Formats: sequence, structure tokens, C-alpha cells
Amino acid sequence: MTYGLPGGTRITYGAKGFPPWVYQLGGAFGLRASTYPGHQESDRNEVGFAPNPHRLNRGIDWVGSVDDMQRFADYLLSIKNSLEQVIWSSPGRRVGVAGGRDVSTHAYYGDAWAGHRDHVHTRQSAPIPLPGGPVPIPDPFTGALWSPSRRSRSKGAPRWIAVHTQEGGRTARGLAQFLADPANKVSYHAVCDEHEALKVVRESDAPWAAAGANEYAYHLCFAGSFAGWSRNKWLETDAADGKNEDLQLTRGAHITAWWCHKYNVPPSWIGGTKIPPWGLEGVCGHQDFGSWGGGHTDPGPNFPADEFMRRVRQLLTGVAQPPLPVLPPVAAPGTDPGKYGGVLLYRGRRNDTDQVQAVQRRLRDAYRAYAGHLAVDGDFGARTEAAVREFQRRSGIVVDGIVGPMTAAALKPW
Repeated sequence: MTYGLPGGTRITYGAKGFPPWVYQLGGAFGLRASTYPGHQESDRNEVGFAPNPHRLNRGIDWVGSVDDMQRFADYLLSIKNSLEQVIWSSPGRRVGVAGGRDVSTHAYYGDAWAGHRDHVHTRQSAPIPLPGGPVPIPDPFTGALWSPSRRSRSKGAPRWIAVHTQEGGRTARGLAQFLADPANKVSYHAVCDEHEALKVVRESDAPWAAAGANEYAYHLCFAGSFAGWSRNKWLETDAADGKNEDLQLTRGAHITAWWCHKYNVPPSWIGGTKIPPWGLEGVCGHQDFGSWGGGHTDPGPNFPADEFMRRVRQLLTGVAQPPLPVLPPVAAPGTDPGKYGGVLLYRGRRNDTDQVQAVQRRLRDAYRAYAGHLAVDGDFGARTEAAVREFQRRSGIVVDGIVGPMTAAALKPW
């Protein structure tokens, strides 16, 4: 099998146009690919270079984080015999391949090193092997509870996967039952919690999930989730509140990987790129559709998109992706992160009695108009949650009933 695009091809980073193996390889390393007219379209008469009489475009530039690009370049060096060119330069490290030879320490590329610090360049006349080979993705769905809130799609197969939060509820089944009621007039393609992944609308149809963006994405909703969650909340592994959020995130990654594999959607997070990014393909949040998607703000600014996509790529490739650190939540501007940066209190959570009491005492004493009834008992129950929500509403904070860094910084309970 040979590789080469028509001469003059231009594909911007993350856009469609490459064969599937390019997106699979990029997904394995968290990179996006691009090329441009004239990119390695020469017919080089050099050892290790395949003939190119039709002047095909055989160059690809790969971009991502420095660590991911270095990991990719090191992998390419390990399979150098199947490559014509690799050029990558990072502080203290160079990786170079020419005609299957390692030229990392040679002067072969001369001044070219300086222009390859922000991307990895490759030239190849055949697909680059995927490390470990492609991995079959097992069906992630545990069942189905169909919603009548749908319509036939007329725009072709979507090129985006959109992530949503429920802003209430608790379980996937409870959410699916709500969506099955025609009076509620809302739906998604799939919903999940840590226990179940349920189909709600057939992938060949469009759900009622994001106004004008319904037909342009496969839509996934995390049951019982909130856009106001902190990063640590999304990655919480204990079930003290009745939910293992970290496991739910993995189940959602499994659904996303399934769709990426089935529909050849690049496993790249394109959120924050001023959607609709016509020409870009990948995974984003509901919020990225802006007013076109109904003006929603989910899954929120702290959704761990990097960790979510790391899990998606690992499921797609079977290649272990470097684990990402669980960072403390970001404190409100002007506050001491050591004081409020790690605060995370919510209904049902235990083992934080002293902090809960401090919140209750502050609410009761300072905001008697609506919280004077609170008992300072360390139990974050319904009344405490209601008082927190009212405080958030009056303070202009996301109303989720959770005392995270922003709410704690505003409330100043200690």
C-alpha cells in the first residue's frame, strides 16, 4: 500500500482529507496533521526514497504538545526503516531520519532544524505503522431507552462529537426515562453514568440537544453532572456522594472512542476554537457551539478535556498514554490558592465536617435572611445546599450547590 495525496493538496491542522491511518496515528500520540501545496512533492533520486513520478504530496506536519511530539519523534526513530524523512528539534534533542537512516547527530538537515521546533515533519511513501496495531473497540452500550424527540438527519454523517452535562439528576437510566417522555422535548444520542451507557437516539437520526447544531454532531450527555464542577470533581474516584465521577468519565470516553472509530472522527479536542470551526473535525463541548447551539455553557471550563481525550486515545490504540496529573482547582483571582484552592464540598460528601460547619456557620451568621435556619452540624444536606445555591445566585456565581474554590473565596468561611 502506497501513500501520497494529489499535488497541491492543502489540509489544515485537524481538518479532513487524509486517509484514516493519519488520524489514527495522530490520535495515538495526541497530535493533529496538516500539509500544504508543494509539501514533499519532489521525485528525489536518493537512496531510501521511493520514486514519485506523479509528484504526489507526501509530506505531513504533526503538531501537539512538546512532550507528545517528542514521544512521537522517538517512536518514528524506532521504525526509521519505513520512513523517508523525519525532522524534529526540541531543547537538547534532535530526531532526524533521511531515507531510513538515523541522521539525528549529522549535519544532513543543516539549517532545517531551526524550523522544526513547533512541529514534527515526516515524508513517507507508505502508511506509517500504528504502534501495536489498531485495537478493536468493544461496544460500549449496555442498553437502550429510545426517545421520540428526534428527527431524520439530512446533513450526512456528523464530523463532531459533542459532550453535555445534565445539570441535575443522578443516573443514566433516570435521565433516559426523562428523555423518553415526549413532553420534555429534549434528547441526546447517548447518556451514561458510571454503571450504564444507554442509547437514546439512533446515530442515523438527529437528537434535540443543541438547537442548530443537532445534525452536526453525535451528542453524549453525562448523567448527574454539572458545568460548575471542578476538575478534581470530574476525576473523583470515591463514591461518597453516590457517584464515581472518574469511572463515569471513562465510560463516556469509551462511547467517544467507539464513535471516533466507527465514523472516523479524529480523536482530538477542538473545543475553544470558536465553533463552528468549518474544516476542523473532532470532539468539543456544547458550549463551543455558542448561540448556534442554544448558548449553553456545558460541560464547563473545568471539564478535563485533556484527560478525557487521553482515555479516548488509549481505548482506540491500546497504547498506554502518559497519565496526566490531577491538578488542584484554580482559586478565584486575588485569593490565596493554598487557602481555597482545594475546597470541594457538596451534598452527600462526608469526612469534611469541620469545613462544612464553617460554611454553615458563615451562611447562618452573615446571611440570616435566607440561611438563618441552618444548623451547624457538619451535615451537608438539602438545607445547606439550598442556602449555598441562594448565596451563589446572589453572588453571580455558577449555581450548582457545590462549595468549590470560587464559592469559598466569595463566602470566606475561614
